[in-house]
Amino acid sequence: MISAEFLHEKGIRDLNEDAVLCDNERQVYGVFDGASSLVNYLSPDGKTGGYIASHIVRDVFSSADGALIEIARSANEAINQRLVEGGIDLSSNLNRFGTTAAVVRIAGDTAELFQCGDSVIIARFKDGTVTTPLGYVDQDIDIMRLWRQYVDAGKDNVKELLRDEIHHGREQANIGYGTMNGDPRSQNHFQSIKLQCTDLRDILIVTDGMFIPKSDPDADEDWQEYFRVCDDNGLSELYDYVRHLELSDPDLTKYPRFKIHDDASAVLVSIG
Repeated sequence: MISAEFLHEKGIRDLNEDAVLCDNERQVYGVFDGASSLVNYLSPDGKTGGYIASHIVRDVFSSADGALIEIARSANEAINQRLVEGGIDLSSNLNRFGTTAAVVRIAGDTAELFQCGDSVIIARFKDGTVTTPLGYVDQDIDIMRLWRQYVDAGKDNVKELLRDEIHHGREQANIGYGTMNGDPRSQNHFQSIKLQCTDLRDILIVTDGMFIPKSDPDADEDWQEYFRVCDDNGLSELYDYVRHLELSDPDLTKYPRFKIHDDASAVLVSIG
C-alpha cells in the first residue's frame, strides 16, 4: 500500500518559491525549487520568476502522461514560452528564471524517478541500504568553500564579497549543472531511472531547504541520517531539526549558506 506525506514551508522571504506535488491517486510525487532571475522579474500579479517556474513544472508533471523525461522536456519548453511572453532577454542565464525538479511516479511494481538540479531523491531499500539513485550535484560547492575560507579568515559581508562568484555560478546553469530554465541545454542534465518497488521501503524527495546544514562544505552527505530523523516523527521532525541548526547560526558562519533558512519542501513516500 503506497502512502505519502508532504511538507511545504516558506523561508525568510515573503513568497515561497518551492512547489510540491503529492498525488496519491495518480501516485506521482515531486518537489520543485524555483530560482528567480538576478534581474528581479515580477509578473503583473506580483509573482516572482522562481515561483512561476516551479509551479509551471509542477503543473505539467501533475497532468501529463508519458515518460517522466519527456514530460520534463515539455515543462522546460513551457518555461521558455513564459520567458518569451514576459519579454525576458534570453541571451544571459542571469535573466532566466527556472527551477529544479525531483519527481517519482509509481506504476504497479515500478518506481520511475526523474531529477534535474540539486533537489534530490533519496531511496531506502528493504535491506536497509540508502542511496541517491540519480546522484546529487552540489552546484554551490565552490562558493561554499570560499564562504568557509572567508569566514575562517574573519572577513565580514561574505555574501557581498562573493557577488561575482554567485553571478558566475548562475551563468554556469546547464553548463556545469542542470536547471529547468527554458534553455534547451537543460535536457542534457535530465536524469531518469526505474526501480523495482519490491526492493524499496520508502523514498524521500527534498529541496535544498531541507538539507541538514554542514560546517564543512566538503563533508559527505549522510543520507541515512535523513531517514533516521524522519523515522522518529516524519517530515516535521526533519524540518524542525534543520531549522534548529540554522537558527542557532544567524550570522551564517558555522554553516555556510546563502540565507538563514530557505523555502523547504519534501515528500516522503512509503512503499512497504
